[in-house]
Amino acid sequence: MSLPDYVLLVCTVGGRPAPIVYSIREWQPEKVFFVASPQTIGDVDSTIAPDAGLSPGRYECFQVEDSQDFRGCVEGIRKLSLPVETWTHKSARHRVVVDITGGTKSMSAALALVAHRWPACTFSYVGGKERDRAGVGDVKSGMEQVLYQANPWEALGYQAIEEYRLLFDQHAFVAAQQLAAKTKTRLAGRARKQQFEALEELAAALYFLDRFQHKRANDHLNQVRPNDLRAALDDQRAELVVKQVEELRNYVGQLVRAGRPSRELIVDLLANAKRRKDEHLYDDAVARLYRVIEAIGQLRIREYGFEASAKVPLDRLPPKLRDKWLTRTNNGEVKLALQDLYALLAEYNDPLAETFGNLNLNADKSSPLIARNTSILAHGFQQVTEKAFNQLWPAALTLAEGIGIRESDLPVFPKLNPGPAGGSASAH
Repeated sequence: MSLPDYVLLVCTVGGRPAPIVYSIREWQPEKVFFVASPQTIGDVDSTIAPDAGLSPGRYECFQVEDSQDFRGCVEGIRKLSLPVETWTHKSARHRVVVDITGGTKSMSAALALVAHRWPACTFSYVGGKERDRAGVGDVKSGMEQVLYQANPWEALGYQAIEEYRLLFDQHAFVAAQQLAAKTKTRLAGRARKQQFEALEELAAALYFLDRFQHKRANDHLNQVRPNDLRAALDDQRAELVVKQVEELRNYVGQLVRAGRPSRELIVDLLANAKRRKDEHLYDDAVARLYRVIEAIGQLRIREYGFEASAKVPLDRLPPKLRDKWLTRTNNGEVKLALQDLYALLAEYNDPLAETFGNLNLNADKSSPLIARNTSILAHGFQQVTEKAFNQLWPAALTLAEGIGIRESDLPVFPKLNPGPAGGSASAH
């Protein structure tokens, strides 16, 4: 056996000292933490330590009050987490071996549950070549052997995936990415590492897409390998998620290549607004809808020879607006706000301007856009409500339909869990 340089052995103490003594001799630890019950803690000093050749300074005892109480065992064993992590932080050569051979089933299960979060950790179990009671009893003395050595994360990584699913479906992409990255570092097998790399890249991609950093989102999506993602999820939803990720990859690629403003950007803004609404972030959602309506106007005025920037030359404006906006001129240019864009379109009898007016968006006091202007994220101190979003959302969609955008065009964010929490795949 190839031994790590500095081993901290953590083991539960049961009624038979021999397997624990064997494990100590096999692993040759620098330090041992014994988890014992009131009935077995005396065996450490009287039998186990002397037989294993442990001096008093090389081991510590941690007692659980009731070896049959699983919850109590978990609470007691959690006290080891800080000294264990202190040990592993000493250097890269410090390792932890968790031996779950001794103790009651509750003690061993509790140790496995707590220890799966410890870094640089290996699980060990002492079995044997021969057992008493026709091969189903205890290992015969002298027949012991370490039967199982493994990084627990090779198996317990499945729990991390379940946690990842929950975070991902809540759009907690940073936390999901960090969980995948942390789990990846604890895995030994290359194939398993690649599965968590796929999850890490997917969460990072959607994080950047949610923040309009489209190039970075595109880069991360291109690193998501379908086979690794399929293997990581390994359930009935895997194929659907892989398909949705491929659709997202194509969508974001188009978004990166599109100009500013563009139909693709307006679709992205709409989808982003809907996600913020689903998270009950109504100030953010309405701010995005305001930008949608503005971007639609900016895109449309290009058809009349204007650049989509916020400023246009005064001498290019229709006479009526030229006279009206003369006092707003700066260096021969007029800065156009949202209402100005649609006023300009109205001078060309553009149907979008008529739609804008029919939706009451150009009203002074009753326009749904007022909620954005009085928002604490804009010019006021009011909190935007769901009602305000529900007034502006259909208006934004109606205007978007005027440039050929339907709600069904919005990109799909995958849902990794079925049911009410995860829901079925939607365009939001």
